[in-house]
Amino acid sequence: MPLRDAQLAIRAIEALHNLTEGMKSGHQSFFLALVFHLQFVFPEPMFQYYPAEDNNLPTNPFAAHDLPDVSWSGNHELFHLYADISQLNVT
Repeated sequence: MPLRDAQLAIRAIEALHNLTEGMKSGHQSFFLALVFHLQFVFPEPMFQYYPAEDNNLPTNPFAAHDLPDVSWSGNHELFHLYADISQLNVT
């Protein structure tokens, strides 16, 4: 099953294809809003553009000693608020 963002995009495209003639001609207004959540899954086709051997990770993955607590995240949003990410069983 596609992730939630992909499902949302598919549904939005379907909605645009199914607009009434009045909407298509501009005689009737419509509003379509999409809100995508944070994307943490790297799409497989993108590997050809960003090969792993060309990416350099930072040498220190830890927070600086003077970093304010408010700016350090424990990824609560990632692992607890998005069911599709939780289902990936990553830690």
